[in-house]
Amino acid sequence: MEKNLKKIPGSFTVLDEIVSGNYAFIDKTRFIQAYEESGLPITLFLRPRRFGKTMFVELLIYYYDSALETKGRELLKDTWISSHPTPLRNTYAVLRFDFCAVDNSGTSSAVINSFADQIVSGIEIFFNLHPEFNLAGSTARDVISKEIDELRVSSPSSVPSKIMDVFARLLGNNPLNLPRKLMIVIDEYDSFTNDILSRDQDLFSELARKNGAVGGFYRGLRYLNQQGVADRIFITGILPVTLDTSNSGFIYENISFLRQFNAMAGFTDSDLESLLEQTVEFGAASFSLPETKAEIRRRYNGYRFARTAARGNAPETVSNSALCLKFISEFREYCADDLFPPFTVYSGCDVDYDKLSGYLNLMREEDRTKLVDALIAGEPVKVGFPSVVKLSGEKRKLSMQEGLLLLYHLGFLTISSGDGAPGATPVLAIPNEYFRLIFCRYWFEAGGISWEKVDSSDADIGRLARVNDIGALETILLSEAECFVNTDVSSQGEMQIVLAVYCALSMNAGESFELSTEYRVRIDSKNVYADTMEEYQAKSQICSSAQTAGDGNSAPASGIAGKSRVVNTKSGRADLVAINRQGGPSYIFEFKYAQNRKAQPETISRTRKELYDQAVAQLNFYTQDDRLKTVSDLHRYVIMYTWGEFMIREVK
Repeated sequence: MEKNLKKIPGSFTVLDEIVSGNYAFIDKTRFIQAYEESGLPITLFLRPRRFGKTMFVELLIYYYDSALETKGRELLKDTWISSHPTPLRNTYAVLRFDFCAVDNSGTSSAVINSFADQIVSGIEIFFNLHPEFNLAGSTARDVISKEIDELRVSSPSSVPSKIMDVFARLLGNNPLNLPRKLMIVIDEYDSFTNDILSRDQDLFSELARKNGAVGGFYRGLRYLNQQGVADRIFITGILPVTLDTSNSGFIYENISFLRQFNAMAGFTDSDLESLLEQTVEFGAASFSLPETKAEIRRRYNGYRFARTAARGNAPETVSNSALCLKFISEFREYCADDLFPPFTVYSGCDVDYDKLSGYLNLMREEDRTKLVDALIAGEPVKVGFPSVVKLSGEKRKLSMQEGLLLLYHLGFLTISSGDGAPGATPVLAIPNEYFRLIFCRYWFEAGGISWEKVDSSDADIGRLARVNDIGALETILLSEAECFVNTDVSSQGEMQIVLAVYCALSMNAGESFELSTEYRVRIDSKNVYADTMEEYQAKSQICSSAQTAGDGNSAPASGIAGKSRVVNTKSGRADLVAINRQGGPSYIFEFKYAQNRKAQPETISRTRKELYDQAVAQLNFYTQDDRLKTVSDLHRYVIMYTWGEFMIREVK
């Protein structure tokens, strides 16, 4: 009998529609108990866009609002929390604010008025849902409008604060006489300010400044909590910056780093499995459930949000909910043809290239360049998360640590699985292939290399996974040669070429290859040294001394053209390795760079030959690696950029 497949919710975040419309549902209600047992009066829960925060807000409202008790019990009857009820179930009057609909495209006063409209709308819905809070015949909107209409023109920044003052009066002066206490839930508190932050820092500073419109609203919330009216306030958002910058005196507990809430938003492995079982008929599909789950994880997983100094990293990672749902929706069409959906950046998921560029531009240029190069190269980036991040008119640029915190909260970076031991400094990394693609595009365009040219080479570069044809990659490098900088530091020039090739492969053939820059070489299960390859070395590369230098990490040796150089004796690392996931052609690349300075033709010719011989010797040595020597179809390439020219050659 054919399986009754659930529909894929996509952008749906309304619990009633999901349950009644036969949509797939992932049960996160166990986290309601964790939230209630935390006992925290004001909590801030931060996650990137489209991670499922709004769905959790829906769960809270239907579980805690007294006016929705009958409907809530029906909608939640098959969930975990239904069989594990808590003492506070349906005991609150819930006031909900949703700020994702604030129009942030206009002037400061227009943004504030839209912000105010959303506040009034939330209050109006509250009183309609809870008639036990008597308004003596007047509607909330009428009462509030009388007091704020004039202020909208004369003093727009004071309007949100005034609305909260009027709301407090409408509730009455004695909080002990209220029918019940309030729970205030704010969804996407900083949705509108974050978009402004990425494109207009002056406007953001005006909105979030001390005593500004945003701060006034949160001072009103604080008053309600201090008076005992609002027993609990739960806030979702993306960044701590808006609250920190407003300096409103609003005191909250940020639960975003706590291990018990690591998977409260996003899909875990078991969530993905449940979602696929609900929505895909694998008996008729070309891929198995484990294969499909592995592909989703490769593209969209890798997020670890929780870490404590005492207990280290959270053990479980999660995937971006919206991207997973988009993949599964497309997969149901492609799988019949034995294909996974194309690996593309979905602009509708609000995690695109333009936003990354905007936030990176908040950092100093030297920090930005250093950070992006390190991330793409796979180098560990350690971070000590600052407790407060403020960005006002007086402070124009973020520090490296503050910039890292922004990228982490936005979902462009995550806590790495690296050294997650208690007490270790957190390490950040690009979470998955989807965001590596976005960083690759940024790196190309920041270097003046044509993204369109690289992106349009998809089919040709993709052939590398099927046949050993380097032509498309060579065409890109040759046509963009003038974009590569002239630097006196050979390692910098070399790294630029490494990243160019890595990005081109990652963007256009990433799903076919396991890509590694600085691939660590191991022989007989032990890390080896980069220059212990005597039987392969050319004459000019034989070490002239075995004595260790003072730092214990290097030794003097003869260099190119007889010049003294410092030999790297740290663990051996190959520049770039691309291992084919499907058993087709695999590749190892060695890169060399020489600056474009004046030299005699014979010197240029000699240096090029010596660089090439050195690269060949290194390739011969690196392919002794335990894993690489088992790869049946491994091709070795030398890529050199010397005196403004590229040379790409396969080593047979």
